[in-house]
Amino acid sequence: MVLIGGTAIGGGEGQVLRSFVGALIIMTLTVGMLILVPAYYQTLVIGGALLAEAASNHLISSNRSEE
Repeated sequence: MVLIGGTAIGGGEGQVLRSFVGALIIMTLTVGMLILVPAYYQTLVIGGALLAEAASNHLISSNRSEE
């Protein structure tokens, strides 16, 4: 399982900078929606961003393993 920024829960791959950038993206989305978007929709947008990140990370790692 991989968290934001490519850092694996079980150890191994990942970089501090990538994790920082991932957390910064989530915080930017959260703060940007704070005033104009209801809390329910904020949760949906953050969840969608996390799912998109997980899917892209899976595609990238599967492409690397094929090479």
